[in-house]
Amino acid sequence: DQSPTINDSSQFLNEINHFKIRLDTLEKERYELEDKVRRLQEENETYKNRLSNGNNDWIGSRSTSALNGRTTPLSTSGKKYLVMQ
Repeated sequence: DQSPTINDSSQFLNEINHFKIRLDTLEKERYELEDKVRRLQEENETYKNRLSNGNNDWIGSRSTSALNGRTTPLSTSGKKYLVMQ
């Protein structure tokens, strides 16, 4: 018994191109997610600093800049999604 093989060289090249495209897409998503993590970490530091300084009014009115203003924390509770740009 032989495992399935790719007999046609054009099919092989198509498979390679498919995986290159998928890899490029995944790398782009990774960089976007890393950027969002960085922005969330910065916002978290700002939140902690303001909280430690007693500025509680900021907590209720803070923006969701790390999420590009597309949603609020309450509207995402219980939902799984990925914001694509």
